[in-house]
Amino acid sequence: MERSPEELAWFKANNIDPTRFDVDDSGNVVPLPRAAAQPAKEGALSAGVKSAIYNIPEMLGGAAGYGVGAALAPETMGLSMLLPLAGTIGGSYLAGKGKKAILPESFLKAQAAREEEHPTASMVGELASTLAVANPVKSVKNIADVVRELPTLTKGLSPRSMGILANAGGGAALGGGISVGVICTRARTST
Repeated sequence: MERSPEELAWFKANNIDPTRFDVDDSGNVVPLPRAAAQPAKEGALSAGVKSAIYNIPEMLGGAAGYGVGAALAPETMGLSMLLPLAGTIGGSYLAGKGKKAILPESFLKAQAAREEEHPTASMVGELASTLAVANPVKSVKNIADVVRELPTLTKGLSPRSMGILANAGGGAALGGGISVGVICTRARTST
């Protein structure tokens, strides 16, 4: 607000801060309205961490769905690999829908803004939330043992190698299934 030199002199003579107060038409000293404080912009690290936390329900739902599918798999004759994957996608999708029904709209909009401003960090955070159940480090390390066993494949894989491959497949189903569940949740809510 521009003030004339006379007005500034009057404020100074009356010991009133002209940046915080004004004089209305009746001559009363009134406080100036404060500008709304702008929230500080978030950095990529903050967006990634919040994305990881935001996606924990889908990870837990996907893991639960995988567990149900894996428990039913032996009873299904040839569907043993499809049921855990379907359970993972379904569990992740349902958990995402439940999360969105519970969280306030303002939080969902803030998360969408973070994902738009920092898409890479948000995706890394989303993937990081699945690492707790997918266990890729152990799977990758153990797959090297299976590769060493491949020349003797005609004799069949050892039970340990079969377990390693099942663990790696399960981790892939969890990671991929959770991501598909998240994508399906987003696609359904954005239309």
